Amino acid sequence: MASGQAQATGIDLGEPHPEDWGWGLRVKNGGQSYYLGAGGNADGSSDNRDEGEWRVIVEKKQSIGWRFSGQGTITGDDGLLLSVKEILMADPSIRHVHVADV
Repeated sequence: MASGQAQATGIDLGEPHPEDWGWGLRVKNGGQSYYLGAGGNADGSSDNRDEGEWRVIVEKKQSIGWRFSGQGTITGDDGLLLSVKEILMADPSIRHVHVADV
């Protein structure tokens, strides 16, 4: 996610850090904490090494109490989820954006 676009929508991004499957960062949006991650598989194209399938993970942080009660789970109308989708869909080089079951 482009940091300028995220900040313009009020999203506070932490510093990205490498993971063994890609990268991740902590995010705050509307007083709620999230973990945002991305990883991908290149399709082997020599023309564009970024071409392939990418997965973006949006995980809402929950207290233990919320987890047991089912409160605070991420839903399809979650503000951060919608913002990430909007930013990705606005980039003409990104195709076939869809949200998996939440």
